[in-house]
Amino acid sequence: MSFKGIANKNGRPKGSVNKISSEVKATISDIIAENTIQLNERMQRLDDDAFIKHYINLLKFIVPMQKAVEVKPVSDGFPENIEIEIITRD
Repeated sequence: MSFKGIANKNGRPKGSVNKISSEVKATISDIIAENTIQLNERMQRLDDDAFIKHYINLLKFIVPMQKAVEVKPVSDGFPENIEIEIITRD
């Protein structure tokens, strides 16, 4: 099978919108917007564990996921032992 048409050797331009993805997102958004009341009623009927599980899953679409960051302990420049003396007013 041969390719017919003009070959794009540079690929899709950076920042261009994927047409299919945007259509799918719009369709899902419309479905949710049209069924908000039913979704809310069904969520309220769930037991606590299931409610929290689904609530957290829905939050992933609203709140951006945070990238994991590795924190290295700071050891340079800090003394190993710190002494604190409490002085009272007499």
